[in-house]
Amino acid sequence: MHDRLTLDSYGTLSGPGWGIIFPLALLGIVFSWRGLRKRFVLFGFVAAHLVALLLFFINGRYRLVVAPVMMIYAAAMMRWLYSSLAKRRYKIVSLAAVGLALAFIATYLPVPHINYRANFLNLGNAYRDLGQPERALENYDAAIDISPDFYYAIFKKGQVLVRLGRLQEAERTLKRARDMARRNNDGLNMRRIDAELKRL
Repeated sequence: MHDRLTLDSYGTLSGPGWGIIFPLALLGIVFSWRGLRKRFVLFGFVAAHLVALLLFFINGRYRLVVAPVMMIYAAAMMRWLYSSLAKRRYKIVSLAAVGLALAFIATYLPVPHINYRANFLNLGNAYRDLGQPERALENYDAAIDISPDFYYAIFKKGQVLVRLGRLQEAERTLKRARDMARRNNDGLNMRRIDAELKRL
């Protein structure tokens, strides 16, 4: 999180994070409600995207699509605050400050549980594609340690073991993944695993 524009470790320009932009933008949308008809496309885009984020499990980076529009609303809110303070409209500014505080708190509510198995699976796939099978296996194992029934990671691990020529271990791993896929009625992955086993 950055409170001001800085250069990060990669030399790129960074600025206020989502935890600052989102509360300001949310209040900006509320306080610009009267002009909704004029800005219906912007508001509709933001609403549709945020609803999609809430309904589905999506990585946080997907909110970057809506970030430019949220920045517009955040800037509008900052302009409104400045104008209201200049006009000494302290009551409405106090109300807005309470709203900002609540939105800020909601943005930083702790997540009770984060399952990183998909992250380790993706890392394993990346190392596999980079030609580093041992590193791939480490990450697949990390995913499996988190979720022992994560048979897709077990399947991917079996594929890498085949590449390494560790055929007996690969066969045991693939059969384990196939059995789990069968218990979950996952016909697609069962066929994929069976095809891998036939190539052994």
